[in-house]
Amino acid sequence: AVTSYNRAIELQPDYSEAYYNLGVVLGNMNRHKEAIINYDKVIILNPADVKAYYNLSNLFHNCRKYEQAIINYNRAIKIRPDYIKVYYNVGLVLNMLDRYEEAILNYDKTIQLNPKHVGAYNNRGNTLKQLGRHEQAFVSYKRAVQLQPINPLAYNNMGIVLNDLRKLNASISSYKRAIELRPNYADAHYNLAVAFTALKKFDPAISNYKKAIKLKENYRLAFSGLGRLLLQTGFHKDGLKMLRRGDGIISFDVKNGLGIE
Repeated sequence: AVTSYNRAIELQPDYSEAYYNLGVVLGNMNRHKEAIINYDKVIILNPADVKAYYNLSNLFHNCRKYEQAIINYNRAIKIRPDYIKVYYNVGLVLNMLDRYEEAILNYDKTIQLNPKHVGAYNNRGNTLKQLGRHEQAFVSYKRAVQLQPINPLAYNNMGIVLNDLRKLNASISSYKRAIELRPNYADAHYNLAVAFTALKKFDPAISNYKKAIKLKENYRLAFSGLGRLLLQTGFHKDGLKMLRRGDGIISFDVKNGLGIE
């Protein structure tokens, strides 16, 4: 495909579609610098090509050149103010830059344009949680699971914020639903173990730590959590063994995530 598009460009140097398609192919091959050059050429030939700005922004995003990504996403928005995916991805980039309030504004705009955008509700919840606004985060996660009841990520994240609100039984129910939907969800098993530990339900906590470790090789947080719990319940030898495979830090953490469109 690369050879064919290059040949087309040789025959017709102002053929913007060939540069665009070549940029897509090179991007898929992880030849990002070459892809960027071709998208730049598209924009020179056709400054209103919103898809070129969008793909160029995604490349900068993937290369962790976040400021350049935002510049080009904003150029895409100027051309097409209702471009839902752009607002959503701008939110993700702003998260990466710890610009949380601005990220929320972009998730809100995404939801305004598409009230059923599950990813925007989920990531809005993650961002609100990062700001310590747990009740608002819960509302976003709850809306995500209402819109997509088979979304294990949203249930896991809702469990995390319920845990933060010390609604431990509700958080356990949410983690269990995530696991029902995705039995191999290591992070949900880990988070479930943390919640059971807080309730001093040590047997199911140990069981879920072990499941998390089985599902995710070198899961240091789970090894550490299991090690601390085994020490607490009198299994010192096994506890120290697990801690050596973990980080040895006496604390709990939780796992969630974001995703580009």
